Amino acid sequence: METFYALSPYVLGFLLVATLGVLIAGVIAMGSKNVSPATRNKIMRVRVGLHALAVLILLALMASAMWQNGN
Repeated sequence: METFYALSPYVLGFLLVATLGVLIAGVIAMGSKNVSPATRNKIMRVRVGLHALAVLILLALMASAMWQNGN
């Protein structure tokens, strides 16, 4: 569990930066006529997946912190 606590800030930071990067790529793709709608959809699905992973890790941190404190 200590490893989880030690690595979680780095993993969360990576996921948040990756989510931002995919979001920017998706917005740029939406404005481009060279990118197909199917590709735009895939880009936004990847963004939602990365965002979900970040939220799940954050929830796991919160739950484990509550469990350790006995609340």
